[in-house]
Amino acid sequence: MVRPVRHFELGEFCTRLTGIAQAEVDAARGFAEVPADFVAWAGAGEHWLCSWGVNDRRQLAYDAEFHGVALPEWFVTRHVNIRRGFIRWRGIDRCGLLDACKLIRDYVDEVLMAWPPLFPEMFEPDADAVDPARA
Repeated sequence: MVRPVRHFELGEFCTRLTGIAQAEVDAARGFAEVPADFVAWAGAGEHWLCSWGVNDRRQLAYDAEFHGVALPEWFVTRHVNIRRGFIRWRGIDRCGLLDACKLIRDYVDEVLMAWPPLFPEMFEPDADAVDPARA
């Protein structure tokens, strides 16, 4: 989790949607510290950034630019939109983080572990893909 610097107070909608409490946000570290830790945790090699929709990838790129933090190329160019697969697999249109976490185990077993992918459009580049040189 990253402590926001622009909109640091959570609204009721965001708390309901994500299950994140204000105290967690207040205790989080700043953006500049987090990407390097994540990359170190991921280790060397090629990776895919998986997120629930395209907004997470977009926000990472925007925040990296705002904070002057360089992200690895795969952070912004190798993206899997898990939400796309959920929509096809379960017919779910809207689902918060807590609900998604409850479903993820079955999803990984049945969909992501299948090769070739059951829903290859999850791996298609987003129309608004960010240039990694700008991120």
